[in-house]
Amino acid sequence: MTFPAWWLSPRPRSPASEDAAAAPVRPDKVGVLLVLFLFAVLTVTTLRPLWAIWQEDPALSHGPLLAVGTGVLLWMRRRELRRWESAWPAVEVL
Repeated sequence: MTFPAWWLSPRPRSPASEDAAAAPVRPDKVGVLLVLFLFAVLTVTTLRPLWAIWQEDPALSHGPLLAVGTGVLLWMRRRELRRWESAWPAVEVL
């Protein structure tokens, strides 16, 4: 996963801000971290029951393979997904 250059670049500092003990966190970084945290919490709360079902029911034991296969396909098409301009309005909403 790559982040935009503006997200990773340090903010320019004035001489007065160098005296401060800690620089304030940029609001856009806080939003990204909040979204990642919520995604992690929702993923864990969803995958835990699914894992139990996949382990118990032989008819559904292929579930982990579908998740891995989806990840592989997304990884293989990551360059095309970066150029997918119609998704940017949804990303900006987040």
